[in-house]
This record gives sequence, C-alpha cells and structure tokens, in this order.
Amino acid sequence: MSMLTILRDTAALFELELELQRVREKQLRAFHEGRPMEAAELKEVEAQAIDKVKRQFYCHQTRLAFMPAEEADKVTDPADYQGRQYADTEFSILDAHRRILSQPCAGDPRFVDPDA
Repeated sequence: MSMLTILRDTAALFELELELQRVREKQLRAFHEGRPMEAAELKEVEAQAIDKVKRQFYCHQTRLAFMPAEEADKVTDPADYQGRQYADTEFSILDAHRRILSQPCAGDPRFVDPDA
C-alpha cells in the first residue's frame, strides 16, 4: 500500500462525510417542508451517497492518478474498493451519521409535542 493510495482512501472518507452531510441536509429540508423521508427512502439516499464515493474514488481513472498504470490496470473497481484501508472508519462515519439523524430537530414529526 503506497502513501498515495492511503491519501486517496483518506480523501474518500472526507468525501463520504460530505455526501452524508448532504443527506442530513436533505432530510432537514424534508422535515421543514412537512414531508419527512421514509426509512426506505433515507436508506436509498444513503446508498446513493456511498455509491457515488465508490464510483468517484475506486475507479480506473482515479487509480491512474494514484498508481503506476501497469498496477492500476491489474486491479478491478470492486477489488480496489474491497482493498481500501479504512473500511472500519467508513463504518464509524456511517454510524455517526445515523446517530446524528436520530437526534431531535425542528420539524421532525417523531418529536412533535402533542400539547402544542
């Protein structure tokens, strides 16, 4: 594992957090518009965010930027993604994202005061 590949994997983590932040912002907008996302829709949007990062950082074009061409040509996109350094950190980022989503916020129907 080269330092450049580690750098790429680290950049992918930052991008994943930014994508998940966009998911949380979309959920907040939905709350404020009075139509919160259902669990299935939220899960789909999260999966799309993860897939976007996967396609952006674990593809042949990106490998060419971080590896010699002969090495980049030997690795498939799925194998590249499976070989990433920080899969456990990705899990932690996703867990933190879901914990943030579970917190009460203005407009969240799960936390409406029935007496208000």
